[in-house]
Amino acid sequence: MKLNRSILFYWNFSFLVLISVNVIIYLFNYNATTWQDELILVALPVLLLLYILGKKHVIQAIIQIRHGLSDIDGDSFSKTVEIKKVEELRETSQAINSIKRIVVNATHFVKSIEDGDLDVSYSQEENREEQVTIHDPLENALMSMRAKMQEIAVKDKERNWISEGLTSFIDLLRADNEDLKSLSSKIISSLVKYTGVNQGGLFIVNREGEDESQNNTWIELVACYAYDREKFLKKRINIGEGMIGQTFLEKQTVHLKAVPSDYVNITSGLGEAPPSNLLIVPLKMNDEVYGLIELASFKELPAYKIELIEKLCENIASTVSNVEINDKTSKLLRDSQQQTEELRAQEEEMRQNQEEMQATQEAIQRKQQELEVSEQRSKAIFENSNDAIVVSDENGKISSLNSSAKELFKITDFDMQGKNLQVQQFVKKFDVANPDFFFKKRRRTKATNSENQPVNVEVYMNKEDLGGVTNYLIYIRDISKEMEKEHQIAENLMYMDELKAELQELKKS
Repeated sequence: MKLNRSILFYWNFSFLVLISVNVIIYLFNYNATTWQDELILVALPVLLLLYILGKKHVIQAIIQIRHGLSDIDGDSFSKTVEIKKVEELRETSQAINSIKRIVVNATHFVKSIEDGDLDVSYSQEENREEQVTIHDPLENALMSMRAKMQEIAVKDKERNWISEGLTSFIDLLRADNEDLKSLSSKIISSLVKYTGVNQGGLFIVNREGEDESQNNTWIELVACYAYDREKFLKKRINIGEGMIGQTFLEKQTVHLKAVPSDYVNITSGLGEAPPSNLLIVPLKMNDEVYGLIELASFKELPAYKIELIEKLCENIASTVSNVEINDKTSKLLRDSQQQTEELRAQEEEMRQNQEEMQATQEAIQRKQQELEVSEQRSKAIFENSNDAIVVSDENGKISSLNSSAKELFKITDFDMQGKNLQVQQFVKKFDVANPDFFFKKRRRTKATNSENQPVNVEVYMNKEDLGGVTNYLIYIRDISKEMEKEHQIAENLMYMDELKAELQELKKS
């Protein structure tokens, strides 16, 4: 600044000296003849001096304007351009000062926005001598930019809120997805707290049996959270019943901003009015509804919160589907294991039964073998017995004879074919009406063979019940020879008695 003033001084001084020298030379060489010439000689130096002095003020004003323009650095309005001596340039200096204020304010406004202060106001710098309000396109553009930045910041904040919420809930769904009821309670309590609503409920669709028709399907409230505490309520809703049942059928989000006062039956206990805003979102995946979430609030839910809830419901539906599939798989596995254990038990029982049957069969076979041996032995005894053995039914009909009986009664196998032989034909005293005569008693009697020849016999009889059928075993022994011997012995005894009597008579004489 000092250099510029020195240059200006030396330039003006040199110019003044040069003009003065020329004027002096001219005056020495000029001879004035009239008063006009003298006036010119006096006025010319004065005019030159006035020109030099006026030019100095104009140049100084221009230099001030130039420095004022170059001083716009955007930091602050530290220096102003003030021109008082040149009237024509004073308005220019005021315009430059206004431009400097605009630039300073705009710079401060933009830097504040860069620093994250989106609520900064665009205003003129304070503590200056005069206040000038500038309404220009730059201000409008900056205000529009701030509004858009605020809108973007709000959208970013909402997106971050949605993203953080989804991340948090996805971690919750991954951490605990075994017990559906416990998981539902954690979901609804966390959702009510995160969204800032007053109460919420989570409903699950239950399907009974393999048939998934509406007759076998109902909606059950499995978790409820209201006024910062868990509520233990039981509610069963049929398909198409009420808002929940209708939303299940329509498979679309329902947002009511004027809920009837009697719809929400949970109150805070503080006398507050029931919530008036209701949101019902289906837990839908692949166009199949696995449940519903119902939220009630005093305030209207904004769109970004509804967006989070709808996105979250898709993840919840997927988790509920996986839990139901796991439950079905576990049930099938348990049923399969139970069936396997039952089959194993049945196999073990069958094996034991088979072993028992095999042991029984072996015992039966042994018994059969023993029976066969016994039968063979009995048959051998029956056939080889020296006594005649006759088998008859309770009516006295002969069913079989051993060889001794056939020999005794002179009967052949041919004689027995097609004939109804009775015991009475051979043993006259055998009475069907009174068989006990020979029962377990040995009695002598007369028998007759097929040739009507008498035979002395001894009869002994047993009664056998086989399979409900009474049979008589009649043992007949031929005692003819015994009786002959007995008769001879008796005759010998009589003869001896007679001899004794004769001897006694001889002794007496």
